[in-house]
Amino acid sequence: MRNLYVPFSQYHLILSFALAAEHSDDDNVLILGDSDPGMVRSLDLLAELFSGVKISFTKLLPTSTSNNISNFWNKKRNIKKINGILETDKFDRFYYFCEWSVYTTFISNFLNKKSCKFYFCEDGIATYTEQSIRDKSCIEEAADKLIYGRWHKSSKIPGALNSEAAVAGIFPHLMPLLYERRKKTMISAEPLMEKITRNKIHEIKGLCDNVEFDEIIATDSADFSRTDEYRELIRAKIEEGISSGRYVALKRHPSDKNEYKKPGTTFYILPQYYPIELYYMVYRSSIKKVIGSMSTSLITARWLMRDIEIISLLAEADTSLIEGLDEKRRFLSALNISLYTV
Repeated sequence: MRNLYVPFSQYHLILSFALAAEHSDDDNVLILGDSDPGMVRSLDLLAELFSGVKISFTKLLPTSTSNNISNFWNKKRNIKKINGILETDKFDRFYYFCEWSVYTTFISNFLNKKSCKFYFCEDGIATYTEQSIRDKSCIEEAADKLIYGRWHKSSKIPGALNSEAAVAGIFPHLMPLLYERRKKTMISAEPLMEKITRNKIHEIKGLCDNVEFDEIIATDSADFSRTDEYRELIRAKIEEGISSGRYVALKRHPSDKNEYKKPGTTFYILPQYYPIELYYMVYRSSIKKVIGSMSTSLITARWLMRDIEIISLLAEADTSLIEGLDEKRRFLSALNISLYTV
């Protein structure tokens, strides 16, 4: 069997490697949908840490630069490169993420004509709690069809790209009613954990400094971290952890530019550019608590560490920033994640 994965975020990368670890007897092929420096760094790190996972990968030309003309031509070259891969290899399964991407729709259109099974992969907490996705404007969609091909389509309904696709997720039993008639498959963490190359961990700067953390505080995106109430709440939780004698690590969201506290004897700031799931994997034997807000970092903490304490913490002033707050709270409660609003 030959499987194809096209990830666009660090979370997608983690899920792609987890699926490849499950299909260890298959040929697994990964096309990196977003080849910005952070994604390339994460892919190279995962390939090094999980060298036992049988997976080959292709990096595309970057298309998220400030030069729109360059982005356009790179996207055209990337589609040509993808077409070459599809023409050369026969794929039995296609695991896809961002349905609005021209890469995803191009591959879907090509493989629809083949005997290939489709799997729509979850995209974190949003997949479990939202009924619509970020959609392109009519002008953007028309331009994509005109420039790239009539095969491109965009939908506001998650999973609508292929109505017969199965749904792959880390908690498939909690998928919303939107997917009740779909076949569901679980993405397990255990096969991936078994493939980690332990002797490589200590060679990677910032990933492991011979300290066993008791607690990780994960900040949310810039939409939250820009408010004074949120920043003060995070600082208070850092001080509370330190004063209780715990070793506390802060993992900021890649978009969070705030400085919360200088590193100290029992307080550490983890590099932003590694996926937080890697820290969960490396320190899972010592972590007793994870604190976050409403991000995917909380549900992956439960995916990788079934028995620890996980807290979702919100400032009262920030609740208005969260779309579908009640649904998100119900979902997190189902995962035995404690909810607090201060």
